[in-house]
Amino acid sequence: MNETLFLIVSLGEIDTRIDTARKELENLPLQISKKFNELKALQEELEDIKTRLEETKRQRIRKERNLEETQSLLNKYQKQLFEVKTNEEYTAILKEIDNTRNDISVLEDEVIMLLEEIDNYEESIKKLEGSIESKRRDVNAFRDFSKQRENELKKTIDELTIERERLAGRIDKMILSRYERTREHNQGRATAIVVDGVCQNCFVNLPPQLVNRVILGETVERCPNCACYLYHKDDEEHKDE
Repeated sequence: MNETLFLIVSLGEIDTRIDTARKELENLPLQISKKFNELKALQEELEDIKTRLEETKRQRIRKERNLEETQSLLNKYQKQLFEVKTNEEYTAILKEIDNTRNDISVLEDEVIMLLEEIDNYEESIKKLEGSIESKRRDVNAFRDFSKQRENELKKTIDELTIERERLAGRIDKMILSRYERTREHNQGRATAIVVDGVCQNCFVNLPPQLVNRVILGETVERCPNCACYLYHKDDEEHKDE
């Protein structure tokens, strides 16, 4: 391979590694933020369920109080049955007893429903508390990992940047300038492998004569479409990439 082309391809590989490391470094705070937001959402959901649980408990107390009062009213009517003196009074009391029993039945059903809601809320709280504890451990573990990974990535970037400067210093300034402009126009890419006559950056079919020159590797060639510096590897090398 032409020495200049070799240097350009090597520079492209280093730039790819630097870009990859930088993207991962930039993504670490986003991942931490995402995990914190997930934890916060679980905590807010827990507080919401606890609030609903307390309100349901208050409703149950009110219903049970109403039930006790209605039961007392039924007892009162049942005693009055033995005190009435006319059939009209007796019939009226029986009607009140029947209505009160219906009220008691409705209240009992409502109390049962509230008790079931309370059980469901308490079960949900138990599950959420477990999920929150698990998520909190996950957040703490990832935060520790993130600090370590951040140091590793910064070290890698520093080392690769030094190597990049060394390589860039060996490349003709005009060619290096073209390389940098090409990177800007291709989202950080300035080199592209040719496979089956196709540029693997823009996926344009290349002229056969250009492909032949790229395969020979004796000259520095660029894609006529995306301007990437072209290089070729045989099938086995390409598979191992």
